[in-house]
Amino acid sequence: MQPNNTCFISNLRSGKQKKRDTASAHAFELAEQRCLAGESPSEVAGDYANMSRRTLAGRVHAIKQGQPRKRAIGRSTKLSQESEKTLSDFIVDSAQIGMGLTREQVALAAKELGDKQSPPVTFDGLAGLPGRSWFAKP
Repeated sequence: MQPNNTCFISNLRSGKQKKRDTASAHAFELAEQRCLAGESPSEVAGDYANMSRRTLAGRVHAIKQGQPRKRAIGRSTKLSQESEKTLSDFIVDSAQIGMGLTREQVALAAKELGDKQSPPVTFDGLAGLPGRSWFAKP
């Protein structure tokens, strides 16, 4: 009989602990504001789902010290913000007129936008196209 890996206990036993989702950037900003107003990171983190007290306390400490955020929140992008917006608009406009795009069509559009940037963006997939991980959810 196969072990049931959907159970938390069996996942722990098999070493396959599910990756924990993290709170959104907006939730962290709200939590930081509450901490700066005087609430403790432990109390604030408990009010939000999937927010680490340790991470929140570190971010609040950095803000109080005047240190800038080390990196942008969320997944890094290869395309510029302008190119990301252009690609997003292209996908949405295509869907609104009933022309669904395939992964390959989106990848070609992303490569074209990346080639126009200075310096040109190089993707890791076949033929210089975005690979499967580029399409992954953040």
